[in-house]
Amino acid sequence: MITLFVTDLDGTLLNEAKRVDRENREALHKLASTGVEICLASGRMHVELSKLMDVLGQDCHRISQNGACIYTKTDRLLRLTAFEPEVAVLLYRAVHPYDFVEVICMEHTIYIPRRNAATEKIETRMFTPFTYRPDIIAAIWQGFSPCKISLFGDMDRLLQLQKMLRDDYAGLVNPVVSDVDCLDLMPVGVSKGAALAVLRKELALHPEEIATVGDSFNDLSMLTATPHSFAMAHSVADVRRQAAYTVHSVAQAVEAVLEENKRSVAHGGSRHNEPGSQASRENRSKA
Repeated sequence: MITLFVTDLDGTLLNEAKRVDRENREALHKLASTGVEICLASGRMHVELSKLMDVLGQDCHRISQNGACIYTKTDRLLRLTAFEPEVAVLLYRAVHPYDFVEVICMEHTIYIPRRNAATEKIETRMFTPFTYRPDIIAAIWQGFSPCKISLFGDMDRLLQLQKMLRDDYAGLVNPVVSDVDCLDLMPVGVSKGAALAVLRKELALHPEEIATVGDSFNDLSMLTATPHSFAMAHSVADVRRQAAYTVHSVAQAVEAVLEENKRSVAHGGSRHNEPGSQASRENRSKA
């Protein structure tokens, strides 16, 4: 029986206008009405997830900043992870010469060290405005603790930077692609999957009692944490291959979960690893 449904936001629950389609919103309400709890899992800040929760009109667990921040649906903080100041400054100085749009994320605030047309364009994609902080290094030394450093720009160059960081700063940073133009620098050990493990322990759930849906590389750690994993059809092949099923919408994944739960009830609550027919297996037929 699936009792927790975890969904990514950008490219998954949110459309191109950064809104939730009515079909997806109604599907989540339908799912919640059956007793399944909802978890929002995103690279966005906690405050942004809280605003979206208000839009959905229901209480949700929240995994923000790619797993750096974890809240239960009752607003209890389970974990908050940030870079040590010396590591944050070291990484910032390493990536600054590449001239990407730099976004420094705390738990509740997003800082930018430079303001220009490029940063303003990125800001339109957020639910909260940026705070201009040209003295960001001094601010970090004074106690600002970044949960995440996001870099926006050309993906080919971002991938080159990702390789450099993995080679030269191994053990200090987890650089993960989170969008078509974004590389997130995370503290080591922080991921959506690791955060889901914390929440799973809190809720006393088994992996087969959880369903996850996402579309990007920062979702892989949670997609591989359960047999009920759904990748969006527009995801790159490397992401789709590591999920069990492919769907075109969150609503489609929800319907598959509802069908699975109906079968589980019909079999006396036994667990199955085969969601409904609307979800398609990637590169293999159904049993």
